Amino acid sequence: MIRQILIEDYKVKATWMSMNSMSVNLRYLTGIDDTTEVAVFEMPVAYPGYLKVACRYFQPQIRILLNIGVHHLADCETPEEYMKAKAEIVEGLDPNSGILILNADDENIKRVLDVKHLQNVVYIGKNNDSQFQAKDIKYANGGMTFTLKHKNKEYDAFIPGYGEHNVYNALAAIAAVSYVGVDISVAIQRLSLFEQVEEHLEFKRGMNECTVINDTWNSSPLSMATALGVLSDMSKEKQSIALLGYMPQLGEGPYAIKQYEDMGKKAAESKIDILVAVGDEAKAIGTGALKYGMDPNRVYFCKTGDEVYNVLAPYLNENTIILLKVTHCVMTKPTFKELRNKLILDNEE
Repeated sequence: MIRQILIEDYKVKATWMSMNSMSVNLRYLTGIDDTTEVAVFEMPVAYPGYLKVACRYFQPQIRILLNIGVHHLADCETPEEYMKAKAEIVEGLDPNSGILILNADDENIKRVLDVKHLQNVVYIGKNNDSQFQAKDIKYANGGMTFTLKHKNKEYDAFIPGYGEHNVYNALAAIAAVSYVGVDISVAIQRLSLFEQVEEHLEFKRGMNECTVINDTWNSSPLSMATALGVLSDMSKEKQSIALLGYMPQLGEGPYAIKQYEDMGKKAAESKIDILVAVGDEAKAIGTGALKYGMDPNRVYFCKTGDEVYNVLAPYLNENTIILLKVTHCVMTKPTFKELRNKLILDNEE
């Protein structure tokens, strides 16, 4: 979002798609030259020290932390260790001139991040103390509408793409570019034409006119919970089916199993009509849903794309919305590739 706002006025270097691992950082750094006016990079948190190194080399003057959930447990011994690793975003930030943009509604940020020494901490969110506050958030045709309140002024805004997370993303982007020099109303206008990233909660026309939400790029507890929320919100008058699978960065430890079980709980609480747990790693999602009261006749366990299709076949009609939350690395396997090609009619492959 930040890049799309800035490229009309500035020479911008930015993260390409989702290529944000340490292995590409040198390429990004050496791509910055005398013509570069703004550099915009997404940095992951794979393990303790990872973000600290990135901050040391990129030395960003404006930094954004949208949330602290649980994602890369494979390389962190505990959820708490991972959360503290995200707090490394303040590493080397100039306490007087540096700008830190934080989600005021995220409780974990408040728990692990000490910002008392920083002069320019900017909060976004629904919280009344947010400098960039979103009010009256609503689902609309093709996206979300909200009112942005900043310095006693209010702006009507629309962001393509469903889910409150898109509103938070937009707030952070607007806040960031305002410190670069872009007028808020201009930023809002440009975001109204935002092009969603592929395989990130994309709404697609499906087989027999069902709707498929393609959210297959990657999967983590926060993104899965968000996707379930969007499925629930968008299926008030329709039957909802969630295909939930492997979360690669969680690893296989006891904390990971707990996260899978929590996703089953989330599915049950979201009143999803049918849950399909895809793959051995995701079994705990199904057992978690059963534990929290989901009807056993509506919970399925599948290993292959063929098995998934056999479950879905009776429900493929215009009154069904299907969430496809099976990560990209699984969707490239032959039976799942075939499943995707059957389900999504406007698939480009």
